[in-house]
Amino acid sequence: MNMNKSKIVKTTVAALTASAFLCAGFQSANAAVLANYTFNASNGTSSDTDPNSVAGTFAGTGLTVSYNDPNFATGDTVAIRAHTQSMATSDGTDYWSFTITPTAGNRLMLSGTAALTFQYARSSTFTTWTYSWAVRSSLDGYTGTLASGSVTTPTQTWLPASVDLSSAFDFQDSAVTFRIYVWDGGDNSTFRFGYIDNVVLNGTVVPVPEPVNVALGVFGLCAVGFAAGRRYLRKRA
Repeated sequence: MNMNKSKIVKTTVAALTASAFLCAGFQSANAAVLANYTFNASNGTSSDTDPNSVAGTFAGTGLTVSYNDPNFATGDTVAIRAHTQSMATSDGTDYWSFTITPTAGNRLMLSGTAALTFQYARSSTFTTWTYSWAVRSSLDGYTGTLASGSVTTPTQTWLPASVDLSSAFDFQDSAVTFRIYVWDGGDNSTFRFGYIDNVVLNGTVVPVPEPVNVALGVFGLCAVGFAAGRRYLRKRA
């Protein structure tokens, strides 16, 4: 009998677990591009957003920002450019940023490998300076670095940047802001520039479950589990 009771408990626990997953919003959803900044139109507007989220304008703070053809390769159009006179140090005041906001009744699920990607490069003028970047977010008040990189030589090609986002970026019911800090190592010659292009944020947007639906789901699956246990006992009798 103890073994039978144990199986009833296990069945009920399994039902509760399934209910929690179903009612917490873990529904099937495909990853989508939530924000996409290509700067092809010489502006900071996202060209691709999920209908259940809003991507804010890609803007610069503490930077001399312009849109420019870097002429790295055939087919290049326009990238965002920052003059390095505004990038003397990584002092927390020079950065590009954008914000992704879920619409009412939805939440952001942003975790994943390479959830945020972009390309970066430095101008070809001179060869003895370093263009650096670091990505931070509003989740911790911009105190922790999610990813960083640098380039010291003019490669004439775009370098890929990839940022992994942890599970802390899931279940976000309000806006999340990302900042890309940039600096030049302290040598801010008039002719030195850093470029960023093709900024993409991937993720999903899911509905926020209503409390009444959660309660009904838990009750219903508990009842199913209990009934399954009773049927098992009758068969064993």
